[in-house]
Amino acid sequence: MKDTVIIETKRLLMRPFRLKDLNDILEYRGDPEVARFQLWEPYSADNTRFFIRKYQYAQFGAPGRWTGLGIQLKSTSKLIGDVALKISQDIYPQAEIGYNVNQQFQRKGFGSEGVKAVLDWVFTNTSIHRVTAVCDSDNKASAALLEKLGFRREGHFHKNVWSKGRWTDEYLYALLKTEWGTSK
Repeated sequence: MKDTVIIETKRLLMRPFRLKDLNDILEYRGDPEVARFQLWEPYSADNTRFFIRKYQYAQFGAPGRWTGLGIQLKSTSKLIGDVALKISQDIYPQAEIGYNVNQQFQRKGFGSEGVKAVLDWVFTNTSIHRVTAVCDSDNKASAALLEKLGFRREGHFHKNVWSKGRWTDEYLYALLKTEWGTSK
């Protein structure tokens, strides 16, 4: 694969998805609690195979579409989540970030460590000057992760998304490249 992006931290390796990740991805993306605040329903094995095929060869950070990396524990090689990025095709260099973490590995700093590493990569290797993130207003853990990393809440959208049989509120967060160096 050309220009494969691999991002390493002390405990994690963010890397492209592989077919052998199927059970690990299904474990968290098939979990109703992980899917609870997402627009997607819990994954089946077929959804997971499609997800892997869609993203395993996609160039991470390619403009105009969502691309993702798996979050792998270095100690066990288990895939425990993913970080996704969508870089705008507009003349204005902006991106949106999203993430998921296996419920068993939440509240251990893995999500913030993975997102932080991807933000470091974005602000070092691209011309992106602003990264946004959207989360369900009831997802207190996601909001806390974003705020811990220095994101500022810029918007509260009331009843703007129909998800899982009800209208939900969302928060919009943003972080500028110029703020990143001061927020870490």
